[in-house]
Amino acid sequence: MPSGHSAIAFVAFGILVFMTSDVRILVLGFFMVALVAQSRVKSGIHSIREVLAGGLLGFFSCICHIIYNDAIWNFYIIKKIEKDKKMCYNT
Repeated sequence: MPSGHSAIAFVAFGILVFMTSDVRILVLGFFMVALVAQSRVKSGIHSIREVLAGGLLGFFSCICHIIYNDAIWNFYIIKKIEKDKKMCYNT
């Protein structure tokens, strides 16, 4: 079973990657994610493979979610702008 704690930590890191470009914040975020992953292995709850699987699952699901929401959001914004232009020119 993939580690849920690692998945959630990597989701938070994925959001952080898209929100900031400050390297110091990204390094601190990755350090915190690594601590979560290391604590799951050190406590004997998960193996390294399970922690890596949870981390990859969390990070890639975050990326897919952000890309999907961005595409949907842009689609609706473009449709609304086109609709507003038609309303303005028809009056």
